[in-house]
Order: sequence, then structure tokens, then C-alpha cells
Amino acid sequence: MAELSGTSNEVRVFDGVSELMRATAEEIALAAHQAVSDHGRFTWALAGGSTPRTVYELLASDFYRARMPWSAIHFFWGDERHVPPDHADSNYRMARETLLDPMAIPAENVHRILAENQDAAAAATQYEAELRRFFSPPAGAPEALPRFDLVLLGLGPEGHTLSLFPGSPALHESERWVVAPWVEKLQTFRITLTPPVLNRAAAVLFLAAGEEKADALHAVLEEVGDADLYPARIVRPDEGDLLRARRRWRRIPQRSTDNRSPGKNQNVASRTSLSSLPTESSLSGLLGGLLGRLFRRLLRGHLLRGRRLLGSGLLGGGHGLGLLGGGLLRRSLLGGGLLGRRFLGGGLLGRGFLRRFAHRGVTHFEVSF
Repeated sequence: MAELSGTSNEVRVFDGVSELMRATAEEIALAAHQAVSDHGRFTWALAGGSTPRTVYELLASDFYRARMPWSAIHFFWGDERHVPPDHADSNYRMARETLLDPMAIPAENVHRILAENQDAAAAATQYEAELRRFFSPPAGAPEALPRFDLVLLGLGPEGHTLSLFPGSPALHESERWVVAPWVEKLQTFRITLTPPVLNRAAAVLFLAAGEEKADALHAVLEEVGDADLYPARIVRPDEGDLLRARRRWRRIPQRSTDNRSPGKNQNVASRTSLSSLPTESSLSGLLGGLLGRLFRRLLRGHLLRGRRLLGSGLLGGGHGLGLLGGGLLRRSLLGGGLLGRRFLGGGLLGRGFLRRFAHRGVTHFEVSF
């Protein structure tokens, strides 16, 4: 399995939506501070929908009000409905009401899609021109795709992301930065960023919550079908950008994997809280906690390379091994020498197992029960 050099993608499973929201807000805050420290600003492409709304409301709370570098954040949109900015369906309106107005974001930091234009294609052209203006290279340097510090994405039940729906010609766009595809199932135009722009981003964060998205999530992660069928699969930052990025991650909450009994509740968030596992996990919880504390003390810094935590309290005892990414045990966490073939399977956790797989050199981790 291919090794990575300092960066990785992750799948994190949370017990519920509130945990997902808090973790997402914290990652956004960290990414913002890192970008401002690196190059003086944080460029963020927002997403629409109910899940991002909760994240924006959390970021506008008193807790984050003094923690975010608001004056250095520039807000963009990954896609927009073809409606005026005051329309109830407008992604811009949702972000304005939940985040921009409460935080008094200056107008020059807000780069919205002018979707009130009667011609959706013209609105797309206008937005591309705005991106080219803002991300224009230094004098004499060749023009390049815009590089957002963060693109926030959702995942639809059928596998769409932004306004890239199954079968859309926009999935094959290679020249334009912004297009206005007709969405047959909705009988409307949408304005959306294109795959080349998404795959140039320094960081992409997917949010997916709910059992209804489990099949799409499974298809995206395990490369079932193709991008025409599951458009979210097309979001694969190219390898060069991945290796140069400081952080690139995908946080995905609940995935239902128990298909043995259709009559059972298959909401992973409620069924697989690690704190509710049977008593046979108590030994592994103690072991995990001890090993976690030992490795954090002895191997702090380059070997652990940040927190790789799957769920709230992996191995029971508050964070456990933390996945030991970034070099240490990168290839042997689950086998090939470390406590036999399956460190987390069969014995210590009983029903649980941890597995690792890769997509084009991008590593994902997943916990399932």
C-alpha cells in the first residue's frame, strides 16, 4: 500500500450530529489560523444545506467569536441556486443570516455568486471572472487554477455534491472554473464550481450525516460505479497538491454497515457508541488508554503528526492509539507484526474492527461494527 508523505485523508465516525458539528467547527478554526499564519488570509468556499447551517451557527457563537481571524477570512460559495440573494432557497442568504451578519463580516470579504442574473450562464461567467480577479497570480507568473484554503462539501443521498448531479455534463468540464448546469430532476439551473477547482483546493471537508446517505457514502469511499453515477467520487485532489498540502482531510460521520437484520435500527450513531460496547471491551479500553498516554508522551511531535482520532473514545479509554499516523506503524497497525493479524478485531474489541484502504494514494481509515 502506497505511503504518504506528511498528509492523509481520514474518515471519522461520530456518535451523533452534535459531535460532528463541534469537530467540524474546530477543524475550520484551526485551518483558518494556519492559513492566516502561512499567507495572511483564509479563503473558504461555503456549502449550502441544513448540516452546514448548524456549523455556521456554532462558529458565530460566543465561543468562536474571539477565536477566529474574521477580518482575514474571505468567503466564497461552492454553488448557488438560481434565485435572488434574498430568496429562501439562497445559499448566500443562509450563510448571511447565520454567520456573515452576526460576525459583521465586511462586504469586501464576501464574494457571492450573483445568481439574481436571469441568465444562469452569465452568472457563472461573472463568478469565474471574480475568482480570476481575486486569485490572479503575481505579475509575470502563469495563470493557475484558484487554490482555496478550504472547500466545505455536503453529500446528497444519490451521491451529488455542490450542484454536480449524476449524469451532469459539468462532471467532465476541464476548462471552465464555474458553470451553470441544468438539473433535470429539479427543473432548474444551478451555478457551481467545477471538478478542476475542487481538486486544486488545499483542503476539502465532506460532511455527511444520516442513514439515507449510507449507500452513497459506501459507493464514494469504495469506488462503486463511476463519477457519472456518484458525482462526489470526482473530488480527488491530485497527488501533487496532496503531497504539498499541510492538511487534507475528509470527515465523514455515520456509516451503516450492519445489514444482517433489516428489522434492526441501523443508525450507526445510536447503535455503536463505543462507550456502550459490552464488558469484554473494558480490557481493551484500559490498554488503549495506557498506550495512548504512553505514545503521546514518548512520541509527541513528528511521529504522531497530529490527532487521528476515530470517534469519541476509540478503544474506550479516551482516544487510545490515535491511529499512529504520519510514519509510525503506518503499514502495520492492523497486521504484519503488531499483536498478530488484527489488533482491533476478533478479540480485544469483539465485534469491532478497523480497516484501512486507499484511493489513488489517499489513505482512509474507517471504524465499523
